[in-house]
Amino acid sequence: MAKDRWDWNGLAAALAAPLLLAGCVDPLVNRPTGEAERWRGRAEAVETAEGRCPPVEFELFRDALAIGGTAREVGAAETGLAATGGWWVEGTVNPNGSFLFTLRRQGPLLVEGPRPASVWRGRFGTGEVVAVEQPPSCGRRVRLVREAGGAPAS
Repeated sequence: MAKDRWDWNGLAAALAAPLLLAGCVDPLVNRPTGEAERWRGRAEAVETAEGRCPPVEFELFRDALAIGGTAREVGAAETGLAATGGWWVEGTVNPNGSFLFTLRRQGPLLVEGPRPASVWRGRFGTGEVVAVEQPPSCGRRVRLVREAGGAPAS
């Protein structure tokens, strides 16, 4: 009898663990070095023929020829099973300062989601950047501002 109870508890724990980890982006977010430039910005909501695209806040870093960080729908739940509004950001920066990055959502069981949520392009300047979401997504624009104290990327 005690053995049967243990088997059911173990099975319940095994089934619950993937649900608790689904949607958890933090383990897969690339981490910057201390020399990285840090950028923040917010893309405002856009109305399209398919519906409303919500605003998105970005916390990015530029580390030499890489760009990464996180993005989150404004007002989306941030923890637990309801954490559906977060993405991780990954991309590349060309030597001329132009960049391309994608927003990717965490899939179930700690694997990548089915496809990028959106693709963004822009060009780094001295202290401010405008990135534009590429078709067929919503076409939102984000003005990214470099945080004070962020070291210039080489």
